[in-house]
Parts: sequence; structure tokens; C-alpha cells
Amino acid sequence: MNLKLEAFLLLCGVLSFMMILYLLVRRKITEKYSVVWLLGGGCVLLLSGNPDMLDHMARRVGIDYPPSLLFLLSILVIWVYNLHQSMEMTKLNKKIKDLAQHMAFYDHEGKEPSAPHNPCPQADKERNLSDDDG
Repeated sequence: MNLKLEAFLLLCGVLSFMMILYLLVRRKITEKYSVVWLLGGGCVLLLSGNPDMLDHMARRVGIDYPPSLLFLLSILVIWVYNLHQSMEMTKLNKKIKDLAQHMAFYDHEGKEPSAPHNPCPQADKERNLSDDDG
């Protein structure tokens, strides 16, 4: 492999590690998701440091063109990560639905709605006036 290409891939791997660590420190991503990105950066570093590894792996599985193996693995990783994100989104949607139902239940159970949400403020005024009279 060309020395310039190896240096570029190594630089990309190091920059991705630095960026993930920066986002982690700034709390833009959680530790749970940073592991996935750090593993991806580690793979870039590993392959940039040892480009013959991809050739060897491709030969072992019977792929003639090693970058095809890289694309296949990348697509599989993206597919699995997308499936995981869909499962997380489904759990969060269920939690949101449950919270909305609980809030509706508690509002219906006799709690007085707060002033901005009161649909009929005139009825409250009339009720307060009748309470003062009697």
C-alpha cells in the first residue's frame, strides 16, 4: 500500500479517537455509544497499521478483491447498529406512551388542571363566588 495512503488512514484513525473522546468528555454522547465508535476507530487504526491483514482475511474467506470484504463488513456493522437503534427507539416510544397515559390518568383522577390548561375559567369563577356566599 502507498505510504501516503497509510499515513492518511492512520491520521483518520487518530482523529476519530480524539473526536470521540472529545464528545464523550463534553457529554454529547454516552459511554454506551462511544464504545461502538471507539471500536470503529480502532479497526481503522488496525487496518491502517497492517494493510496486509485485510488481504489475508479476504483470501481466507474466498474474496478476490479485499476492499469488497471491507465494504461487506461495513454494511453488516451499519445494519446491526441500525437494528439496535431501532430497538432503542421502540423502547423509548413505549416509555413516552406510558408516561403520557399516566399523566392523563392523574389529571383525570381529580387533580385540578393548572390555570393555563383550564378549559373553562369562567366556571371556576362562578364556583368560587357561590362558595363565598354560602
